Amino acid sequence: MTTETMLAEAYKLAASRQMACADDIALLATVMDTLPDVPTVVMLGAGSGTMSLAVYAVRPQCFMLTVDHDQENLNWEAKALANSTGDPTILEHAQLHTPSKRAGENYRAVNVDLLIVDADHSYPGVKNDLIAWMPNMKKKGLIFVHDYDGTTAPESYPGVKQACDEVLGKRPKYRRGWSGVFNARFSKAFTDSLNR
Repeated sequence: MTTETMLAEAYKLAASRQMACADDIALLATVMDTLPDVPTVVMLGAGSGTMSLAVYAVRPQCFMLTVDHDQENLNWEAKALANSTGDPTILEHAQLHTPSKRAGENYRAVNVDLLIVDADHSYPGVKNDLIAWMPNMKKKGLIFVHDYDGTTAPESYPGVKQACDEVLGKRPKYRRGWSGVFNARFSKAFTDSLNR
């Protein structure tokens, strides 16, 4: 399946599920295009597989690990990818059914090019996820935060923005739709957040 076809599937799924908007998909596709040819992507929160489609559309050779505490979400993601790629086993080895904070604390390899944060949307949930996963990020890695600024979204999650602003600083590198993208470097904001 071509990049264009998979992205079209992602846009279609975003419109039908209303868990992401077209601008979110466009931003994620743009970010994916800046990564190495075979990046390591960690996605916190499987949702319906919309973001996974965008990731694989642009970097089909990537290694992607999806973490979700809800097995049903992981099943939806696997189904969306299998339907789009024709490969029913595409995510068999790359899904973790566990809370994202616990996964981050146990994942100890500094190799993540892109962290996609779209799991627990509460302030403590996002903050704990960021703190758990930041040590695993490559020096020039990026963090894509969905629902960072969801003022036009069907639901608003002010805790997402508050946690990101505290841990990552108030300056996303890119913003579009409901999402923000941050540099993963250890910033003063991250160091300060560990002391709160």
